[in-house]
Amino acid sequence: MKPSARIQTVITLLEAIEKSSIPMDLVCGDYFRTRRYIGSKDRSFIANLVYAIKRTHARIQWWLGHLNAECTPRNQMIVYLHFFDERSVTSLFDGTQYAPDKLSDDEQSILDALGKYNDIQDG
Repeated sequence: MKPSARIQTVITLLEAIEKSSIPMDLVCGDYFRTRRYIGSKDRSFIANLVYAIKRTHARIQWWLGHLNAECTPRNQMIVYLHFFDERSVTSLFDGTQYAPDKLSDDEQSILDALGKYNDIQDG
């Protein structure tokens, strides 16, 4: 599975968790059970990333609130990747098959604003 496809799968799972009234681990289990084509390494990566995003949810939500942005699964993923992953967000959101759609103008502005905060912290 391509890295961008893994990211799209995480976004899809976060959306399912958000809409569901059952516990997160059951939503993840049901999702993987119906998609046997997802390999064990991919399942592990996806589940770990979902749980990592949920563990840092308060921090992500604070940043999105600070930037006056909606707390959608895509926006959560953008903030998480910006702060906790060294890969380029724009390269993962490339719009190719099985990958997340390209960043919208609003999402790009979130990423740009987060970059400015990094520059302040580094300087």
